Amino acid sequence: MNHSCVAYLKKIFFSFIIHPVFYIVVTGLVVNSAFFCFIYQRFFYIDIGSTDLHYFFSVFLYIATFFVPLLSLIQRTPYDTFLPLSTIEKLVVQWFAGCIVCFGVVACLCTIPFCMHFFGFVDIGQTVSGFLGIFLYLLVLYALSICCSSLFLHSFVAYCLTILISFVLLASHLCNIDSFTKGIIDSKACIILLGYVFLLLCIAWIVIEKRKGKNIISRRIFYIFICYVLVLLNNSRYYCRFDVTQNRAFSLEPYTKELLSQIQQEIPLRVTYVVSKELRKRSPLIKDISDFLTLYCEQNSRITYNRVDADDTIISTLQSLQIVAQQIQTEKGYQSVYSCILLEYAEKIELIPFIIDVSGLEYDLDIRVDRLLSDKMRNIYLIAGNGEDLAADYSAALYYMQYQGFNPIVLSENQIQQTNFDMHIPMVVLGSALLTEQDVACIENYLSYGGKLFCAVSPYTVTNWELIPQSLDPLLLLLDKNGFCFENAIVADSSCANIIVADAQNAKKTLSYPLWPIIKTSQQHNLSLFWPAAIQCTNTKIKPLLQSSTQSQLLYIKNNDSVFINPIDFTRETLSDERGPFVVGALLQNGIESFYTANQIPNTASLFVLSDPYFIQDMMLSYSVTSKNDYRNLDCFISLVLYLNQEAQLAQVHDKTSVSYMVNPQFDLHTVDKLKKQILLGYFIYFPSFVILIAVYIVIRRRKRYANF
Repeated sequence: MNHSCVAYLKKIFFSFIIHPVFYIVVTGLVVNSAFFCFIYQRFFYIDIGSTDLHYFFSVFLYIATFFVPLLSLIQRTPYDTFLPLSTIEKLVVQWFAGCIVCFGVVACLCTIPFCMHFFGFVDIGQTVSGFLGIFLYLLVLYALSICCSSLFLHSFVAYCLTILISFVLLASHLCNIDSFTKGIIDSKACIILLGYVFLLLCIAWIVIEKRKGKNIISRRIFYIFICYVLVLLNNSRYYCRFDVTQNRAFSLEPYTKELLSQIQQEIPLRVTYVVSKELRKRSPLIKDISDFLTLYCEQNSRITYNRVDADDTIISTLQSLQIVAQQIQTEKGYQSVYSCILLEYAEKIELIPFIIDVSGLEYDLDIRVDRLLSDKMRNIYLIAGNGEDLAADYSAALYYMQYQGFNPIVLSENQIQQTNFDMHIPMVVLGSALLTEQDVACIENYLSYGGKLFCAVSPYTVTNWELIPQSLDPLLLLLDKNGFCFENAIVADSSCANIIVADAQNAKKTLSYPLWPIIKTSQQHNLSLFWPAAIQCTNTKIKPLLQSSTQSQLLYIKNNDSVFINPIDFTRETLSDERGPFVVGALLQNGIESFYTANQIPNTASLFVLSDPYFIQDMMLSYSVTSKNDYRNLDCFISLVLYLNQEAQLAQVHDKTSVSYMVNPQFDLHTVDKLKKQILLGYFIYFPSFVILIAVYIVIRRRKRYANF
């Protein structure tokens, strides 16, 4: 850049900082973005708000459409001739100055995901990709405003035309910003956006030169157009696409590619996506589903994919397959819609009855394709060792397991000794108070054949907010023999669930309940536990998998007395000074010893212990499941069972699509309120005041400077 361009750039910046519109644009972009993100979206409502940045990026595009074109009103398109610069140089410098301003605005907006991360999981890859996308859009938007200013000398007309064209680009998805907001960096979208900038600046250059009375050689215009078309044509053939989301949500896992490569027969796998027109028009997520199915089916030439509209003929077929329509609310009232996937292979059919987004889609497809190819059923033994009715007290868990591809084999404690267990089927024991020595001996015999055992047990029971210690039952004695020693203490954590209770005046209030700690797993799950006992691992072969935070404490149970733990009366003064982390879940994969039999247990057997028998119980799930269907505990349970059953690759597919973006801060309510106030004051008081102070300072400096003349 030569000295004249630098001087012109400084001139443009000076015109920016002395103009009030500049400060209105900067303040308007940041404050409105914060308003829609934190207030309109109800971000601070725990288990209602979301840390998914897709909504924030999408809303910002429309906010920017109103504010960014105002910058072009400050520095009008140059028609002067006294500067030793060509028209194209002036346009490029003016556009570059706008780029720097847009970059500064994007830098200010980076504080929004930073504030969000205190309240839940924020995907860094999606953050980077989203900000790249909105920055490129701002470049196009500013180039469009320059172009419209060159077409119309009247500022208001140019401003309105810029907004109109911008809305058309956004509504028709011609800017391809959606991929960026989801966490996908697509070279095709980047080149298209930069191509828009090039084309718009060329149009502005041609218009200005024509108005100056200069003749633009038609051949030059033709060459510009041909170059632009060739770039776009080659862009469709040669491009790269990077999924930068932390869990690679829009890419296929190696397990999926290996599974699809097994389709070797002459009979193709047919994938049909049936969706109602009304739903397709209203939900942009339908396009994401179709794009992912296209990516999925491209992995093997023997897979065919077809998307069809749900007409009367298709609906009758769906009804014969017992697929029920879902209801959505429209201007005309509630309307029945379909969004289902049919997989057909060798006269066998698998169904995904309803799907609204791509979350979990890869796992859902994999387990159904696996069943079509191998007729494999993932059975799982479920044993209620505490006398509860699994069908009644764990109905949500049973339904969710079936949807996730498992076939639960439900057994009561009276059926254990009459069952011939298959060591290839994992076993889950929920509670152990009613298990006898003979029952545990049968479980030992199952382990002796290399079985996989999941124990959700505790030496405590809770009834009407009374924590009652129990004597060690036979299963707990077996666990104690293998190094899983339960301490006389319950884990309490500041990172905990909230509960709505009614006081003596029947007034409802929300309380933090430390005895319901939230455990963060390595797969970004948030697992809510209910009165978990601390586990002391005395066997060096045991691998702790689930631990409380470093701020956790213990509630000791003295003399095996029962303790009332009502959330209203509970105080932290009853907790010990000892700090965590404390183990609440651990795995032993080799070296398991028998206690009631003389059987040798091989190293292929696995034993996982979780110190909470209530974590997937219906009544307790009602505290953690919200209107957004946040089944975090059930997702963690499915993941743990897959890892226990040595299906680690399939577990990775499951984990990457079950990341929770629910707002669930790792602090108590008092700390959350302080953070909330600081964030709101920062965006709506401190930031506007800071911008105003800068504007006032510049005005005072200018007056003092001109007062000397």
